[in-house]
Formats: sequence, structure tokens, C-alpha cells
Amino acid sequence: MNGSSSPVAALDDSQCAHRTLQTDILRLACVSAGVSPPTGEVVHHLDVGCSPGASLDVHAAANPGTFWHAGLASGEQPHASAPAVASGSGGRGSLAAFAACRDLPQFDVIAVQDEWNSIPKRDRRMIVELMRRNLRVGGIVCVNYSCFPGRASVEPLRHLMALHSDQTGSGSAGSAERLQGAVGFSNKIADAGALLFKASPAVSERLRTIAGQPPGRLVDEYLGRGRHLVAFSEVARSLGEAKLDFAAAAHLLDHLDGINLSPEGIRLLAGIPHPVLRQSVRDYLVNQQFRRDVFVKGLRRLTSLERGEALMAQSFILITPPDDVPLRARAPQGEVILQEHIHRPLIDVLAENHHEPKSLGRLIGHEKLKAIPHAQVIEAALALTGIGHVSTARAPTEASLGRSRAFNQEICQRWRSSSDVAFLASPVTGSGIPIGGLERLFLLGLGQGRSTPRDLAVHARDVLAAQDQRIVEEGKPIEASGHHAAELAGLASLFIDKRLPILKALQVV
Repeated sequence: MNGSSSPVAALDDSQCAHRTLQTDILRLACVSAGVSPPTGEVVHHLDVGCSPGASLDVHAAANPGTFWHAGLASGEQPHASAPAVASGSGGRGSLAAFAACRDLPQFDVIAVQDEWNSIPKRDRRMIVELMRRNLRVGGIVCVNYSCFPGRASVEPLRHLMALHSDQTGSGSAGSAERLQGAVGFSNKIADAGALLFKASPAVSERLRTIAGQPPGRLVDEYLGRGRHLVAFSEVARSLGEAKLDFAAAAHLLDHLDGINLSPEGIRLLAGIPHPVLRQSVRDYLVNQQFRRDVFVKGLRRLTSLERGEALMAQSFILITPPDDVPLRARAPQGEVILQEHIHRPLIDVLAENHHEPKSLGRLIGHEKLKAIPHAQVIEAALALTGIGHVSTARAPTEASLGRSRAFNQEICQRWRSSSDVAFLASPVTGSGIPIGGLERLFLLGLGQGRSTPRDLAVHARDVLAAQDQRIVEEGKPIEASGHHAAELAGLASLFIDKRLPILKALQVV
């Protein structure tokens, strides 16, 4: 396992800013569920997955402590020379190397990026042993997986597509081509009157939606070998071998029973004392297809007082311009309309003072919110965070400030010749912040002392011309003259007024 002082390793934008690496989100999930989160600063974080990618890089740059990566790829060497993300970061190597190593630290967080149900059994056993041996008491684990019962109805389709790919795919065929062939073959079977598709509308609908999506994760989901659905109880049993107990759903919207369950469902769950059975029944109530769970070693329940104090101390930051936040969310019961009289004042207060972070206690005591019951403000903060318009926030350390600045400076330099990375590191959220194509050019212009919308528009035009590229809006290229140039200046003005204050509050710029 190796380390390096380079602030940026080889980045893959598609893997960036995964929330299982945003430690404060996992902490908040624990507190919301009434479970004690890891105490103190997270010193050692272990990421387990096929490739470290940009997600590990950006989070290591945005946080103190060390970030390690154990690779699942079969061809990865135990002592591969892949660079680490920043000065002081942990090592990277194969899972086998980590399993064999006896001088690893005690990790505070272990996040498994690959779906648990897609990892070979041998590797899962090594991961569980690593958790048993090298996760400290009080440490947390985050795992995600496709699960029963929601995915059960389409499992026959996945099996059929994987079988077609294995039996007919040529060695020269790419994954996208194999996926396309499997989809076409499945459609032929449906058109032949197969009773499966008639009896299971969900299967027909899934086949229809697959055809219109880019390959991406669909290849692994439908053509991957060794995948199998798992139930929550199976995962809980496996991780129990490492002395881990279920703590909470990592997805914060899952904490809001009012938008996920019927009143009858809420009452039913309240009468089930066993946590594994209760979660399993909940999966049936919402027809759960995918879970992202937090487990804790040495779980300790918080008292009501402790939970309330921890929530009041938690800070939040609005990361979307307030006018751009829709009061809608998707939930198992369908689309949910968030309550205007609660969520809109909360958004407005979060936007005050140039989006500076605010603790929940401060929010609840604000003039615009103090008439709203505390529980409703808490739920609104969780909902907006779960949707992604709000994030947890913290006071940056000197280490995270230095790392994020070095990371962001190098990424900005890359943008002069390449647009392969679309995130900058925020030491306030401890995560990556997505930066759009034009925003990158405007930030480059600001770095050169250009401050007016017109100057930023000219800079963006010149950079694009040097790269032989043009901006496309609504499918049409924006030219460098006439009203198109004015449109580009208008976009720069919007960036200065709406987006730049947020990036400053996030200490990205």
C-alpha cells in the first residue's frame, strides 16, 4: 500500500462526491435514529471498492485525517503504485493486501462503495473480517445493496439478460453493445407473447425504461456476474459476525415516516420491538428496491436529551440558490409536496448572511421559524438535506483548508486544457461540490482578476475558442457575437449573483 503527496490522483468524474464518504451525513443519520455517532474527529477512513476514483480524492482533500482505499478489482496488485490523494493520506492497495496487513490503524469509518450483493462471497468474508479486526469500537460502516422485495419482480429479466450476454456476446463486443443485444433479445421474447411480461407489468416497465437509458451502471446491474438479491436480514446477519448492529438508513429521506408510510404502517412498525424484523417489515411496506445502511460497532442508544442536544448542535448550509429549490420530493408513496409554510421560511433563513452555515438550534430560534414546532423544523432540515439542496456543515480545520485549496488549485489548472473533473472540494461540507461547464470557465476568469459579467463572458469565449469548442444551450451553439454574446454575459451575471456566494460560503473559492 502506497502514499503520495500529489493532491490529485487519476480522477473519474462519474464516481465523485459519493455521500457514503461524507462522514457528517452518516453521523447525522445516526443521531436522527437515536444512535450515538463516532465521537471526536474521524482520524482514519477506509473506502472499499473496485476503484478509488475521484470520490476518495475529493473527500480526502475536504477533510482532516487519512483516507485509505482497499481495491476489489482482481487485477489490482497488493502494492500497486497508484498515488494517494493528498499529503498525509492513507495507503491504497488490494483488499487481499489489507486483509494480510497487521499494522493497519483502527478505522473510524469503513464505507463499502460497491453493492454488497455484487461482491464475491470470498471478498465479502475478507471485508467482514477487516471490519471485525480494524474498525474501532464506536466506529461506523456504510453498505449499499439491491434488496428484496422491491427488486424481486425484475430478477427474472436480469437473469435473462445476463444469460444472453454470456451465451451470445463475442469477445470483441463492448459492454454497451452486449447490453443493447440483451435488451433487444428480451424485447423479442416480450413481443412473442411471453406470459411473464403480461403477468408482471413491473417487468415490462423496467424493460421499457432500460432501453432509453445510457449504459453506465446498467451494464453492471443487468449483465454483472455473481449478482444476487439480498434481504436486509441477510446483510445484518453477515455484519453481525463483525460485532456490528444496524444503526440507521444512510438516506435521510428514509427517516421521515410521514412521507414514506401510511398511518397504519407507522402504527404497525411501532409495535415491532426487534430492529431487524422491524426494518424487514418496513421494506415490505415501501417495496424497498435499494438500501444504504449504517451499522455501528458497539451501538449505544442516545437518550432523548442527548439526541436533542446533538441535533441542535448540528450545522447546515444551503447549497442551492433559494429560488431554485423546488418543494417536491420523491418517496415510495409517490411525489411528495413539501409544506410551503415550513420549508420556504427555512430556506430563506439558511440563505441569510450570504449562506453562512447555521446550527439547528440557531435556526429554530430565528424569528421566522420560532413559531413552527421544533420537530417540524428538524424534519424539514432532514428532508432538504436528503434531497440534496442542503448539506451538513462544519468549521474547517487548518488541515482540511490546506488540502482543499491545493486540490482545487490543481483542478482549476486542469480546466485550462480539460474538463474531465467537475467537482471542487469543500472543507465546510467535507465533500465535493459539482461545478458546471460554464461555471468552471467563469471561476478561471475570476482567478485572473476578471470580475464583470462582460469580462467573464469574453474569457469563457476565448477559452472555448482556444479549445475549439462552443457552448450549447437548448441544443443550439452560442456564437461569439450579437445577442448570443449578450446571453453569455447574462449567464455570467447569474453566476455572480446566485452561485458565487454559495461557493464562497462553501470555501470552494
